[in-house]
Amino acid sequence: IQLAHAGRKCGVPSEDMIAPSPVWFEEAEPSYRLPREMNFDDIHTVIEAFKQAARRAHEAGFDFIELHGAHGYLINEYLSPLTNFRKDQYADGTLFLEEILTAVHSVWPSHLPVGLRISAEDYAEGGNLPEHLAEKINRVMKKMPEGQGIDLINVSSGGVVPARINVFDGYQTRHAEIVRQLTQIPVMSGGRIKTAEMADEIIRNNRAELVFLGRQLLIDPYFPLHAAVTLKQEIDYA
Repeated sequence: IQLAHAGRKCGVPSEDMIAPSPVWFEEAEPSYRLPREMNFDDIHTVIEAFKQAARRAHEAGFDFIELHGAHGYLINEYLSPLTNFRKDQYADGTLFLEEILTAVHSVWPSHLPVGLRISAEDYAEGGNLPEHLAEKINRVMKKMPEGQGIDLINVSSGGVVPARINVFDGYQTRHAEIVRQLTQIPVMSGGRIKTAEMADEIIRNNRAELVFLGRQLLIDPYFPLHAAVTLKQEIDYA
């Protein structure tokens, strides 16, 4: 299950629009409202909400949690210098992520994994690059007790600010490689991975531990079966 807070990308009119800093997503043609800056009470409320969501997820029988820290949602907004202009202890976003992880692990069984989805590049001047995210994750991990922290990083990109992205087949895999190398944490790569051979190459060349598919599974829901035939693998299926 994926747990997320939309932050300034919340589109529900009745919701209180909150973010690290009161910055428009698109000021010229606003598709979202102007958020208000979160105070300490807001921060603690959100952290508690992640904690209770993790507790309910475990009670419901889920065995893996992914925290959504990508695509311009709240955790991503804290981690990106393009959206976080705070002057307090939450200025670079690592403390916010650390406190969410601590809260989640307080109610989540230690033998079950917790992942983090990140936007490894903001595609805008002054924004994050994969090296920046890796450095921030390393700082968070150094503060976490042994056996807690992040077990898997789902490496995506973009979404924190409007930006033109040069999209091509496998365009995010290099990001995953960099984050994997610098953090020594297993990563999952995706982004226009369309063929079994392409996914197989990423795994066999140790560029990522896992590959995720999105649109390709919408195009071909039987992709795993077709991939097994292509790669001459026997798999069990219901």
